[in-house]
Amino acid sequence: MVWQNGDTSIKKIIDELKNLEEPTILLISSGKVERYWAHLIDISRDVPEKEKIPEYYRDRVDQFKTWFKIIKFELAPRDIMSQCFVASSGSPLNEASKHSMSPYFIINYSK
Repeated sequence: MVWQNGDTSIKKIIDELKNLEEPTILLISSGKVERYWAHLIDISRDVPEKEKIPEYYRDRVDQFKTWFKIIKFELAPRDIMSQCFVASSGSPLNEASKHSMSPYFIINYSK
């Protein structure tokens, strides 16, 4: 996930995620059908120790501004996009994502 907003909003989002009981993000890859929940235990703006960075990212650490420590990936239901709603507008994620260039959305989802 690449943050394109100012540092203030990045800090706010990180703080909100860290304050959740179970911080989780939905990973969406354009052009792919599968969606995954990534369960987090830490978020940082500091570069982790080299051995904690996947090898395929080690040569590109300067390209990333935020690091997520993920403990588990979980396959999301096929219709997950229609079950999530953008927090700021209330629009279904499957519709909002078609009409936005935003690299991320804050969503509401209840199982």
